[in-house]
Formats: sequence, C-alpha cells, structure tokens
Amino acid sequence: MAWLDCIDRALQAKRITGKKADEARERYANIYKEAIADGMSPGDAETHAADQATGQIEAEKAAKKSADFKQMQFSVNDWRAWQASDPKRIGWNANSVIEGTIGASPRISLNDFTTTAEGRLKSFLADMIDKYSPKMIGLVYPKAGLENIVRELYEAGSSGDRAASAFATSWTKATDYGVKLYNTAGGILNHLEEWRLPQMQNRVKLVKLGGKEGETWIKDHMQWVDWSKMIWPNGAHIDPLDRERVLSEVFKTMKTGGDYRIKPGEYRGAGGGLADHRFLIYKDADSWLTAHQKYGDGSIYEMMMQDIEGMARRIATAQSFGPKPALGLEQMISNMKKFAADADLGRDNPPKELGFIPTTHHDAATKAENFLRDAFKAKVEGTNAPQNGSSAVIAGLAGDARNLIMSAVLGSVYLYQGTQDFFTAALRYRLAGLPVMHATGTYLKMFSTADKELPKLLMRSSFINLAQSRIAHAATRLTGLEPQGSRITQRISDTVMRATLTEWHAAAARFTTAAEFTGALADWRNLTFDKLPGKAMFESHGITAADWDAMRATPVHNLKGHEFIFPDDHITGTSTGSESERFGRADKFMAMINQEAKLATIETQVAAQLALKGATRPGTLPGELLRSAAMFKNFPLTMFNTHIRQALLSPTIPGKIGYMAQVVLGMTLFGAVGVVLHDVAAGKNPESLFEKGHITSPEFWTRAALASGGFGIVGDFIAGNLEHGKTLGETMAGPLVGEGSDLINLAGEAAKAAAGDPKSHFARKANEFGSRWAPGSTIWWLRAPLRAMLWDNLLKATDPQAAEVFRRRQAATLKNTGQTYWYPPGAEGPTGFPDLTALVRK
Repeated sequence: MAWLDCIDRALQAKRITGKKADEARERYANIYKEAIADGMSPGDAETHAADQATGQIEAEKAAKKSADFKQMQFSVNDWRAWQASDPKRIGWNANSVIEGTIGASPRISLNDFTTTAEGRLKSFLADMIDKYSPKMIGLVYPKAGLENIVRELYEAGSSGDRAASAFATSWTKATDYGVKLYNTAGGILNHLEEWRLPQMQNRVKLVKLGGKEGETWIKDHMQWVDWSKMIWPNGAHIDPLDRERVLSEVFKTMKTGGDYRIKPGEYRGAGGGLADHRFLIYKDADSWLTAHQKYGDGSIYEMMMQDIEGMARRIATAQSFGPKPALGLEQMISNMKKFAADADLGRDNPPKELGFIPTTHHDAATKAENFLRDAFKAKVEGTNAPQNGSSAVIAGLAGDARNLIMSAVLGSVYLYQGTQDFFTAALRYRLAGLPVMHATGTYLKMFSTADKELPKLLMRSSFINLAQSRIAHAATRLTGLEPQGSRITQRISDTVMRATLTEWHAAAARFTTAAEFTGALADWRNLTFDKLPGKAMFESHGITAADWDAMRATPVHNLKGHEFIFPDDHITGTSTGSESERFGRADKFMAMINQEAKLATIETQVAAQLALKGATRPGTLPGELLRSAAMFKNFPLTMFNTHIRQALLSPTIPGKIGYMAQVVLGMTLFGAVGVVLHDVAAGKNPESLFEKGHITSPEFWTRAALASGGFGIVGDFIAGNLEHGKTLGETMAGPLVGEGSDLINLAGEAAKAAAGDPKSHFARKANEFGSRWAPGSTIWWLRAPLRAMLWDNLLKATDPQAAEVFRRRQAATLKNTGQTYWYPPGAEGPTGFPDLTALVRK
C-alpha cells in the first residue's frame, strides 16, 4: 500500500501532524473497505482508495486555504472600514455592523446582507410563494400540491403535476444558488446531489416523546434515512453497527437545538453538522413525508421558507464576519480597540455621549464591544432559541401567551402606525431627493392592488413581499420579539395583524420604497454623481462615483412606460469588473434601498432589543420577564434612537434643533390623526382640539404627543391598565404580567361566587377580562360593533346591573375627556354617524 507509505514518510518529515496522518489513514481504509465490498479486486481497490483519498484531502485543503484567505481578507477590510469612519462615533460604527446606522461607517450591515440574500433566494420562488402564502387575512393556508412538490424533488415526473414540477425545479435552483452565495462569501458547504428538502422537527414534540431517550424516533429513522448516501467527512459510509448510536446523537442535538455538543468535527455530514437538517438524507418522498407528518414543525411550505431564511442568515453571517464568524468577531473587536487607541494617542477630540457628556475613545470602544458581543449572541449564535428541552416547553407556553396578547391589544395599531409611517417615509424620501407625492401614489396602487405586475417584478428582482413572506412579521416589527410558541397561536396573531391591514401596509410601504429608488436609478442614469439629487444619501451608504457610473450602465427594465434599474441585474449584466466586484456594487445598492425602506417604515432595532432584554434566552425566568416588559417598548425606543441620531448628523446646533422640532411637530400632528381615528373606531365621538376659551386642549394634544413616536402601540394597554386600576409596577412589567394579574383576580372573583358572596361580580369581571384579552377584540374596523353585539350583550345576559355599568362608562368618558358616543355602551346599535364637528367645538 504505497499510498500509506507516503503518509508515513510525510509524517517522519514533519510535513503533516500525527492527527492528520491518522485521519488520512482512516479515510483511505474506509474507502478501501467500501471498494472491496462493492466487488473490486484488492489492486483496483488500492488505486481507487488512493485516488479518492488524495482528491478529498486536496479538496479539503483548498477549501480551508480559501476560507483562511477570506477570513484574512475580512480582517483587512474591517480595519479599512474602521479607518474610514469617524472616531467620535465608535458606538454608531459598531451598531452599523449589525443593523446599519445613519451616518456611521459605510459598511453593509448583517441585517442588510440578510435581507438581500433572502430576497435573492426567494426571487427564484416568486410563483410558489404567490400560490402558497396565506390567503384571506391568514385564515387559509393553501396546501394542495405541496406533497407533489416533495415527490417531484425525489423523483422527477412522479406526480404528473406540472406546477409541482416547476416549483421543484425553482426550489433546486434557489438552494443551489444559496450554496454558491455561501461559498462565495468564504463558507464551506458541499453541494449535495442527494439532498432534497429540509426536515425541521419540532423540539417540543421531541421532548414529549415517551419511552427510552429517543427510542421511537431512532427506530423510525433507521427505516426512513438512506444510509447509502449518508457519509462521514472522510468519505466513508456509516457502519451498520454504528447507525443507532449516530441517530441517538442526532436526536439529542435536535432536541436541544444544538446545545448538546459532541467532539468538534465529529459526526459531521457533507455540508453540515448534526444540528443541520442537511445531515439527514431521506431515502424517498414517502419517508420524508411520514417523518414530516409525525415530527415536523409547520407545513411543508413554512418549512421551505424557514430553510431559505436560515440560509440567508448563514450567508449574511459569512459576509459580515467572514467564514469563521467567531474569529471574525474577535478580529473586529481588536481592530476597533486599536482604532480607538490610535484616536486617543493622536489627541483627537474626545467623543461625547448623547452629544454633550465627554468620554474617551477607549471607553466608547469598551461599550461598543459589549454591544457587539451581545448582538452577536442574539443574531448569530442564537440566544433567541431556548437552551434545552425543558426551556423550549416553557418558552413555547410563554410565546403562546405573548402571541395571544398581541392579537388582543394590537388590533388598532394600524390607526397609529399607518399614519406615522407616512411622515417617516416622507422624511426619508425628501433626504433621498425622491418626489414624496409620487411615492404616495405608488403606495396607494400597491396597497389597493391596483398594480399587480410591479410587485411581481420587484419580487423577481430580489425584493421581499412581507405580506407573503413571514408569519406575524408585523407583530415582530412592532415588538422586536422573535416568534415563539405554537404555530396555532402564531397564526392567530398573524391573522389579526393581517385583518388590521398592518401587515399589508408594511408590505406596500416596503415595495413603494423599492419601486421609487429603482425608478430613480433609471431616471438619474444620465446624471453624473455630483449632480445626483440623492448624492448625500448615496455617500452615507458608502456608494462612490465609480459605483454609480458602473450601476447606471446596467440595462433598464420597462414596465408600462415606467423604467427601473434593479441592482441585481448588474451582477449578470455587461458591466466591467469581476463577478465579485459586480456582486459588491449590487450589495451596496440593495443595502441602501432595503435600509431606507426600514427607516421609512421603521421596525425595531437590535440596539433597542438589547437595551430592554439583553442577551437573555427565552424559556428562562429572567428572559421571559424581560420579554414581557419589553413587548411594547422596543418600537418607541427605536423611533427615539433613529431621530436622535439623524438630528446629531446636522453640523450646526440650529440644524439639530430644527430637525428635532420638525420631527416632534410632524409626529404629534400625525399622532393626532391616529387619536381621532382610534376614538371613532372605539365608538366615541372625537375629543375637542380646543378648550372653551379657544385655547388648544392640553389633554388632546398630550394624547397626540404620546401616540406619536411609536407610543401609540401601547396606548390601549396603558389606557386599559388605568381604567382597570392597575399599578405603575404592573404596567411597567408588561402585558404578560398584566394578563396574569387579571387571571388571578378573576380566579378570586370565581372563588367568591362559588362561596355565595353577594358582593361577587364574577360575570362582570369575566366580561371585562374577555373584552380586554380575547384575540381580535381590538381590530379597529370591528371594535365598536364587536363590543356592542358580543360583550355588551353577554353582560346584559349575566349581570342584572349591566345598565348601571354602561351608564357609568359613558359618564366617566364624558367627565374625563368631554366625549360622547356615536355607538354607546349597551346600545342595540349606533345612534348615528361619528360627529366630526366635535373636533373643532370650543
């Protein structure tokens, strides 16, 4: 065996280590054994094993060398990014690594890389997403044909379903492209011809399995997986005597979400570890479908979308931190500290916290390091996942409660956010040099679905349709909390948010920004960089004159006389430069558009989430308490941070004051619109803007100011707490604690009623609890009639003093705000239309 002799000589010459020699010998022995088992002669088996082992070792060496080079390249580029940034804004620069920050270093953030990658992968699946995304405000999840897609993936033509065949082809293209993007970023992910679909299994189901640890699961998978295609990294098949042990390790890893760790590098399939769904390769469609039905998490479509989004995060992580993310984080922090030290030694003017408290660059770097480490844990390592099976169950139950709470109290949020988003969008469009009124027209076409072709074109051009993409995206956008809990409660929350139009509004607003920016790129293509209306914004996103000259040469799309330049067309266009350079330019423009879309229709930021709940995990007592307290505070904090930072970018004190005055005035006015719409939806006539002396009403404008800046999403909750006599502590603890308190009080009333206490008001308290916490009870267009037809009638049927309760409610409203009702409590129907003249009565 000459090949083994070569290994021995290399070891003696110290060209390889003992560990590498042992791995090479084992690799050769396994391949030789498999060749003999396949019927080869000993001589042919030796040649085959030598060739295969040499090829595999060389391929692994090349991949490792490429990854090492990419990681070194990342560190150099990261250092250049720090050098190009303002040392007085080290904290902002660190924030820009994760989510992009106005006026920070011109780097592309992890969030923007993720959004771009997700859009690129989903562009292949536009038709499938259009067919299988939720319909009828989330009440219907189409399923017809999904099993046929699985069958087509395992055996082309087996289902006889042409649409399923086309979708299967699109899925294969999307996942293959994902592998390419990941490897281009420096990652190492093998293309698996045998792999077809993810098999993402529900941890709670695995925890609940009875019998010996995973015994049933192991027995099932012994029959379902294709052992001829599951191999070790050394090319060897898994020994039949070792299969049950391997599956046991897989089960433990899946049940704990990867927290059960085994020896580094061991039990890794081609393309992923045990926690990676790519490790398990099922023998046929029936095996995959049976496993999915018994252990799967969500529908086939949801599982596919979850896989695409997971791949996008994986690609973005490699782009943001290099192919070795943990090492990349340490390199980044080291670069940042050196940058801060150089600034201190160079006697650069010290930074100031909040614009006026002096500090040092070293202190700023220390705080930025803490943020980066916590953000890395949350966004990369995954502190959004429970630590083990028990905490998964706890997190699931708490997540269920949060989902139901959101479906109960966010039903009128569109009346606040829908109006305020117009203001924030107008600010961003004006800064970008885009026509605000034209954007308004585009939004109305998108929202009303009058234009059906443009959204499809945008989605095929790597922009994401939020209304078709994620379950409960609107709730996540407003609360900043990752989805937890069962699919049932997630869907309830999703259905309510769709019914309120909040989800559809966010999708239309995002598509509007994409359409306006890509349209502007086409409109401005004959202008030089210095003449661009949006030059300042381009520069803030790191786009240079050379980038613009290359991008404006990209072919133009024409849709019904409207022209667009889509950044991703630049990758495959006729532009000069390597593919890597074209990807880099497209990334910059896509990041600008996606980030501006998120600033125009603001969603919660990582910095706000970490400030409120840190890097705690769900399923733990601190984690759940902090998530409850943070539920409705993430969004207002994000709004505050966003506008404060924009104001600080102004070079003059009057400019800073002027911007903030503009924001406060504008948000208050739009908050006032939200307050009026909210009152009308609740069955009340609007509150007067004036007092009797023709002076503005402080009560009304205080409500308007509180409703602005994102505080509108907590308006109902705070108002409900005040109305029900809750303490400040209960309010600050968040709705999960508030609902728990109400449950305890309701149980106390039930005990009184059972004991025959004549002072018990159980029916009344139960009615109050139901009207406050029932899913969908605050949907704005249903709020007044639902209260009258359901809750008021239930109270009439169960409480003999119902009429007095209704009278007291009207009297309290009239005393507190001077308002009357157009749909009074306890009335059989409305007394008329809302009286809008009440707004201007003096």
